[in-house]
Amino acid sequence: MSAAASAKIFLYAEDVALTWAARQLNCAIKWTADRSEAFVSDAHGRDHITHAEMAMDKDGKFLAMRVHTDANLGAYLSTFASSVPTILYGTLLAGQYTTPQIYVEVDGWFTSTAPVDAYRGAGRPEATYVVERLVTRCGWEMGLPQDEIRRRNFITQFPYQTPVALQYDIGDYKACMDQAQQLADVAGYAARKQASEAKGLKRGMGYSSYIEACGLAPQHRRRPGARAGLFECGEVRVNPTGSVTVFTGSHSHGQGHETTFAQVVAARLGLDPSQVDVVHGDTGRVPFGMGTYGSRSLSVGGTRHHEGAGQDRGQGQEDRSPPDGGQRRRHRVQRRRVQGQGHRQEDPLRPGGAHRLRAAQLPAGQAGAGPGRDRVLRPDQLHLPGTAPTSARSRWTRPPVWCGGTASPRWTTSASSSTR
Repeated sequence: MSAAASAKIFLYAEDVALTWAARQLNCAIKWTADRSEAFVSDAHGRDHITHAEMAMDKDGKFLAMRVHTDANLGAYLSTFASSVPTILYGTLLAGQYTTPQIYVEVDGWFTSTAPVDAYRGAGRPEATYVVERLVTRCGWEMGLPQDEIRRRNFITQFPYQTPVALQYDIGDYKACMDQAQQLADVAGYAARKQASEAKGLKRGMGYSSYIEACGLAPQHRRRPGARAGLFECGEVRVNPTGSVTVFTGSHSHGQGHETTFAQVVAARLGLDPSQVDVVHGDTGRVPFGMGTYGSRSLSVGGTRHHEGAGQDRGQGQEDRSPPDGGQRRRHRVQRRRVQGQGHRQEDPLRPGGAHRLRAAQLPAGQAGAGPGRDRVLRPDQLHLPGTAPTSARSRWTRPPVWCGGTASPRWTTSASSSTR
């Protein structure tokens, strides 16, 4: 199983049938599909046929891009089926480049195949494939090296509002390119290629610069086509013994969430991670949960716990005895904001300290359960590392102004591509 939940996050007909049967028989039922059955019944990842075009000026600067995609949705809609080839695809077509005008049109089709859903990337790899194949073709036609055509069009001013809805807050794509070329020893590539040719072998080198979108947000836009919420629920509870329990809706099935969430909360509260217990997958103790998918566990679930721990820390008070054995002092965490960065004044719960939250320090009436913060995080933006549900057609942004105000733009057209 992948880091996200892969093909297991969707609602299948068998899930409903088994739940109904278990209630009727009043017993637990276990059912497992064999590999052949899963191949023809589980959701598949993608099936696109795309035609894309790019307009450039005489120096290879991108002026406009136009994309049309026919997307196979399968015989019926699965959970995220219509959002994958639309909002998870069209919004990534800017890539890392300053293309001022982008027009994308997606036609969704019902066919006789297995349903298509968010499996192994969900729209983002398809967008990267289209953009990077087009950029590579631009370099060929302009006679520019593949790194140079990208450098000329990289975004350098941030924040940057793309023509396809997303805004990038920060990035340094040229520095990433420099480091990648250094690690790959591009300077020594010619010698390695010559040595391979002497042995009758072929050697090549390719470039791909891309943006990934994780976390699946923002919630307030309701993610067109996604028949699920994009929030996450959780609670951080300080126990009377001074230990902490984290109740998370982000289920773990091998990714190591127990370690990561414990580290996040412990660092926030100044505790050792061994004092933090993580509870997941228990519907009797966790209020609600959206699960693990879209690389969202740490960016959404972890952020929720980080905020919850911060609230508990703001409530916490510390009793400690000074080294001289004098009367114990009581301190309250104070905070201030300076130029967008958090700073603490007289913070007795600093990470690495020997200070602990204690039951006697909890607000009145909360000594039993602790100052738990049962909250829902509704992210406002996708996490960008590197930086209508039944409607088959979706369009983004304003119509393009093809090469307006520029002299003699050069066009390059990619070959039609199919990603399956």
